[in-house]
Amino acid sequence: MKLSDNQAPAKVAQLARNMAAGYAAHIAAIRLAPRVSDKALVRLIADYPIDSVQRKDGTKWSFDMQDALISAVADEAIAEEFPRVWLTGSLLAVGDALKRNDYFDHAPELELVRHLRNGIAHGNRFAIQKLTYPAHNRDAALFGRRSPRPNRARRVSAFAAAHTEKEVVEFSGPASADKLCCSATWHLHHLPFVSNMHGLYKVIVGG
Repeated sequence: MKLSDNQAPAKVAQLARNMAAGYAAHIAAIRLAPRVSDKALVRLIADYPIDSVQRKDGTKWSFDMQDALISAVADEAIAEEFPRVWLTGSLLAVGDALKRNDYFDHAPELELVRHLRNGIAHGNRFAIQKLTYPAHNRDAALFGRRSPRPNRARRVSAFAAAHTEKEVVEFSGPASADKLCCSATWHLHHLPFVSNMHGLYKVIVGG
């Protein structure tokens, strides 16, 4: 359901903020197992030998904790995918929410989310023939001239020769993709009809 004009920017901004914050939580969680001591890991497996995920119908799919942790630590293919899973999901979720609201004012950072999202979702290909609106992050809150660390800011173009989810994320850079969600949050909260959210930018950047 599409929200009212006054509610939508704040709701989508919160989603983008949650996705950005969730990335840090995701990284912390997946790096935990390789960093704990062998003794602590054995104790964890002994205390929780079986874990589960609830299905939509209420039943549970159970799995062996030891096998899962070994896969997370020892299987390079699985470990390599972990950092990208959250980011690709974030771009899809935020991109879909923006699309439902016609990308609000079509700010360049919101349009960049559109193209990165499409690069992941539509056959893992960019299919940009002509840009109706500019799509870049060089003027976004956490990039370029408005970045708290302008010398470290990176420009991301939607015209990358990226063909897979891995290449989309790696071209933009995991940290840059995460910052793009933060920048979208800042912009949406500063649209004229949600100006009452002033100050969120300082919360995001820790200022």
